[in-house]
Amino acid sequence: MHRVGIMLAGFWAVVAIAETPPTVDQLIDAAFQTPLATTNPVITSYEVESECSGVRASFWYTAPHRTALWVLDSKDGTPILAAANGMVAMYDTIASNVLLITNMYGALNFSAHSSHKLGKSSVCVGYNLQGDPTTLNGQILLSRTMESTNFVAEVRPLGVGRYEVRGTVSRTNSMNGQTMKWPFSVVADWPPREI
Repeated sequence: MHRVGIMLAGFWAVVAIAETPPTVDQLIDAAFQTPLATTNPVITSYEVESECSGVRASFWYTAPHRTALWVLDSKDGTPILAAANGMVAMYDTIASNVLLITNMYGALNFSAHSSHKLGKSSVCVGYNLQGDPTTLNGQILLSRTMESTNFVAEVRPLGVGRYEVRGTVSRTNSMNGQTMKWPFSVVADWPPREI
């Protein structure tokens, strides 16, 4: 009887751990543990918005080498660049012309590293136009060294095993002393699943 009691206590301890909601740090680590890439069969599209450059980019990929890239002005939705099926259309806002290029393919490169230390954070978004679709790189590299302990964030359950982390990071601009707020959001599976 004593042995059964110990087994039941162990079972309920495991169940309690499994039902404990994840922390912000755990969810961010889970979301950033694997680089997203077009070479990963689970990843077929992604979208990124860059407030500093004022653009929103959507990228779609279908094997073996079919891609589409759509770049919009994040404020008013004006299309800036569209690339699909070997054709690229770019909007020249100054001349109010649309430039068409054929036999070219669009690629999106995005990498990010976040740190609370001033001057250590970096985000790089690049749009490539290439003639060879087999060399397209749609990879997103996200650093696992995210310093998330000081984020002001809230966790919102999205359904069974899925959570969203949404919040802001405040930093002080060393040049003018003003406080800048950087919004962020992350969607993650919990517990983390193997892709």
